[in-house]
Amino acid sequence: DRVMLRERAYYLDEPGQPFYAPAFRVTLLGASPQNGGKPGSKKGGTPLNPRIVRDIIEVTFEDKIDAVDTFSLVLNNWDAGRLATAYLGKGADDALWQMIQPGNETQLSMGYTGKQSDLRGRTTGHTTTPDADFRETGAPRLTIRGLNVLDRLRGKQFTWGWPLDKAQGVTDSTIAADLARPPDNAGGRPGLGVAVRTDPQAAKLEPVMPSVMMVNEYPIVFLMRRARARGYDVFLGRDSAG
Repeated sequence: DRVMLRERAYYLDEPGQPFYAPAFRVTLLGASPQNGGKPGSKKGGTPLNPRIVRDIIEVTFEDKIDAVDTFSLVLNNWDAGRLATAYLGKGADDALWQMIQPGNETQLSMGYTGKQSDLRGRTTGHTTTPDADFRETGAPRLTIRGLNVLDRLRGKQFTWGWPLDKAQGVTDSTIAADLARPPDNAGGRPGLGVAVRTDPQAAKLEPVMPSVMMVNEYPIVFLMRRARARGYDVFLGRDSAG
């Protein structure tokens, strides 16, 4: 795995850009009961079962400045045909539950539909906690929450400062490269333990700062905060080894 920073630009006035009806797509990544994959296999990229999509009442994506991105799906948790809960609860369908259970790697795309489909990937992450809501009136609901895959890089919070040589300044790309090392918990030095790649051309334009402090922060959250200040994106990629 590797963390990469890059500049972003969105063009909302492109010809043929559809702005007619909001739409979303949920894709299961990795092995799952739906695509026939076995645990540990790389089989994936399967759209969520249409049966589940029809039960989705609400889709929420939160792009946070000071935390890892989150998403949530609110589903109707009642099967009117069987007169029983659909996903979680007495009489629930175990096959349906397997597709939305915590730990599943999921990609959420959102956008608009019209003459051309314009669904753009918002986040790739894993589902975490289910929250069942059994109401006094109306059908029960189930909320599935998820975190961006960068959440897996959260470990321990650190307090640290750059540059190590106080006689020199430091840039954000230099800090990002320094965070590639594994964390030294005993020495209190932060790290991510994955390769970090930056844009060399953008790095040349970065200002040199006399000092930068990380104060009781997770390294990945600190890196995201610094990246946003420069207009960069932080995302987790895969190398040829997977």
